Amino acid sequence: SSPDCIKVLDPSGRILRMNNLGLKVMEIDDFDSVEGEAWASLWPLELNQTVSDAVAQALSGRTVHFQGQTATQKGTLKWWDVVVAPVLGLDGAVQRLVSVSRDMTAQREVFQALTERGAELRKAHEIQRSFVNDLAHELRTPLTAIGGNLELMLRYPHMTPEDRQEAISEALSESQRLGRLATDLLALARGDAGVELERSELELRPLLLEAWKETQRVSKGHTLELCDLAALEVEGHRDRLKQLVLILLDNALKYTPAPGRVALELTQDGPFALLKVMDSGPGIPEADLPRVFERFFRVRRSEGDPGGTGLGLPIAQWIALQHSGEIWLESVVGLGTTVFVRLPLLEDGDVDVEGDVEGDVRG
Repeated sequence: SSPDCIKVLDPSGRILRMNNLGLKVMEIDDFDSVEGEAWASLWPLELNQTVSDAVAQALSGRTVHFQGQTATQKGTLKWWDVVVAPVLGLDGAVQRLVSVSRDMTAQREVFQALTERGAELRKAHEIQRSFVNDLAHELRTPLTAIGGNLELMLRYPHMTPEDRQEAISEALSESQRLGRLATDLLALARGDAGVELERSELELRPLLLEAWKETQRVSKGHTLELCDLAALEVEGHRDRLKQLVLILLDNALKYTPAPGRVALELTQDGPFALLKVMDSGPGIPEADLPRVFERFFRVRRSEGDPGGTGLGLPIAQWIALQHSGEIWLESVVGLGTTVFVRLPLLEDGDVDVEGDVEGDVRG
C-alpha cells in the first residue's frame, strides 16, 4: 500500500474513492464525509484556482504537478506535493483523474529552517565584514597619527622643545584613544559572547552622584544641571550602570558646545526607574536616529569630529538590556537631545524620594 493520499476523481473533479492511508494522513475518519465533494473544497480559497487549473489540464490529457498547504479534516496544517494525472478509457478519452498527494510538511519545515539559517548566516557575515572594515578605519587614524609623530621626531632630531612636546602629546593622546577602543571592544565582545552581569540590590542615586562629580571635573564651561534624583533601588551591576551613565554624560558634553546645558534626572515611572540625560546641543537629524546604536556610527557635526570610538551607545544599550531595561533617544535639531534609560525597580524600592538633589553648576 502507498503512504500517499490517493484520490480518484470524476471528470468534474469530485472525489470518488480514496485509499485507506490517504484517509489516515488526511485525518478523515469517515470517507462518506468527503465522497462526492469537490476536491477543490479541501483546499483553501487562495489555492482554488490552482486546483481547478490542475483538473482542467489533466482532463486535456496532461500530468500536472503543484505544491500547496492545506489543513486535514481535523485542522492540522500540512504541506503537500501533488500530482494529478488522467486515466484514459479504451477509446483514449479521459474517464477519471487520479490525484496523488504526498505529505511533505517535515521536509518543508527543514527547508524553511535551513533557509532562515542561511539568511542569518549571511546577515552575520555582512555584520562581521562591516565591523572589520569599521575597525580597520578606527585603528588606522590613531596609528597613522602615532607613526607620523614618531617619524617626525626621528627625521628632525633637533626640533624645538615645543614642537617635540606637541608631537609627543598627540602620539600619547592617540595611544590613549587606542586603549579606550580596546576596552570598548572587550565590553562588546563580552556582550556578544552572552556573558551575563552579576547583579545585586543597589540604590541608583549615590552611583549617579559619583558619575556627576566625574563629569564636573572634565566639563569645560558647560552649564551642568542636576535635577531631581529620586532614591530608587534596582537590581544591577554597580560598575556597569555607572559606566552607562558616564557614557551618556560624556556624549552630552562632546556634542554640546559650551556654555550649553547638560542635565541629569532620575524619576520614578510606575514600576520603573527613569533616567534622563538632557543636553542643549545641535540635536540629531531624524535620518540618523535609527543608527545611533550601531557600532562605530557617529553623528557628524559642523564643529568637526567630537572624538570617541563610536562604541559608547552600543555599550550603553547592552548594559541596559542586561538589566532588563531599555534605552532610547529623542532629539530635535537645533534644540538638543534627551537619552532615556528605563530600568525595573525592586518591588520594595520605589517610594523614598527624600533628599532629592538639585543644583545648577557651571563646570
